[in-house]
Amino acid sequence: MYKIAVAGSSKYSLLFAKTLSKNRNFTISWILTPSPKPKGRNKELINNPLHSWALEKNIPVVLVGKQIDAQVKKQIEQKIKVDYLLVVDFGYLIPSWLLKQPDLTALNIHPSALPKYRGSSPGQMLILNGEKKSAVSLIKLNEKIDQGPIIAQIPFDVPEKWTQKDYYDNSFYLMAERLAELIIQYSENKLKEKPQTIKSPTPIARRLSKQDSYVSWNLINKLILNYSSLESQSGVGVKQNQKNTNSSGILMKLITSKTENKIAETVCRASKAFYPWPMVWTIVPTNKGQKIMKILPCKIKNGKIELLLVQIEGKKQCLWREVKNSIKSSIK
Repeated sequence: MYKIAVAGSSKYSLLFAKTLSKNRNFTISWILTPSPKPKGRNKELINNPLHSWALEKNIPVVLVGKQIDAQVKKQIEQKIKVDYLLVVDFGYLIPSWLLKQPDLTALNIHPSALPKYRGSSPGQMLILNGEKKSAVSLIKLNEKIDQGPIIAQIPFDVPEKWTQKDYYDNSFYLMAERLAELIIQYSENKLKEKPQTIKSPTPIARRLSKQDSYVSWNLINKLILNYSSLESQSGVGVKQNQKNTNSSGILMKLITSKTENKIAETVCRASKAFYPWPMVWTIVPTNKGQKIMKILPCKIKNGKIELLLVQIEGKKQCLWREVKNSIKSSIK
């Protein structure tokens, strides 16, 4: 029986812990997970899904604050030695001493076809860039981010309609179905490690901020009205109207690098890539002043962006057609 420690924080980390715990060849020895964080108006401390499950199953837990420090090291050194440390959706840099803690090795599951899309937001960047195929990777962890040798990859197609949630659900559930088998094969030397190239063919999929999914209302308005025909009448190009907007985020930078006939497609992809967080958002001029408006997954129809569901700050999600008359046009 293989002894496993799981480091993670999310429902996906929990998925793998549960999967391995149900297999007679594995036992979960301890859990490494972030400390409870205050949430809601009352700032109540809430355990993450993996933490709650470990407490329910009486599995020892080591909590991490801002970083894996000396106090965490001391606690882990007092825990039972494990064969494998499995790191899934954890969010912390793993120090070299922790990589050496397991008797066999430390493993990581990364939801991309490494070496493509290393980093913390591979699904979002992959969808945003219109990739049609991807994979979920099982790798041996080293001290470099997502650069450890590849043990196995499970390929899959990426349908155009997928949101980031669809992407991550598919990636992790595919690997969960085969993880026990793959670890056993690796332990028996039936799977050989494949070194990654040092340089990735894609930019690092860095951690996202809310600013990354901002897009100017002036541009969205043009896309709704079909900007190509509008330009021929007004002589005003879409990119020229972006000069006074905040273009520091990923979405606005990507838009300004695209040809005009690809901008609507990029915004439509972004509405899926950034859903359910941080969501594509803009600032609209309403009858009650400027308001933030979030744009849920939309589509392109007859060359135009067709908004479906939106959410104006302070309001619940609703159909675009229910609120569009309260928003002033910014086309000049």
